[in-house]
Amino acid sequence: MQLPSNISDERSLRIALEQIVRTISNVTGTFVLPANATSINVVHGKAAPNTVVVVSPLSDNAQGSKWSYASSGGQFTVKFGDTVAAPRTFGYVLFGV
Repeated sequence: MQLPSNISDERSLRIALEQIVRTISNVTGTFVLPANATSINVVHGKAAPNTVVVVSPLSDNAQGSKWSYASSGGQFTVKFGDTVAAPRTFGYVLFGV
């Protein structure tokens, strides 16, 4: 494998990879939609009006859920088309921050 021209050694590569991991960690998270709720506001300082939010179900009862979102300064709102009697857990990634 050839290193990019601006990374000249393994130490530089390690530092670059650590920066990537820190960046990814700053734009990911989880939220729990309470039982019988149809929407949730998630506070995240990196969210902005043009942020793309990718949501992924993490709990079994969240599979098959349909949702939409709206992002604004410092938060985003996820709206669901259904309710269930138990809380549902989701993960998210923010893009365009």
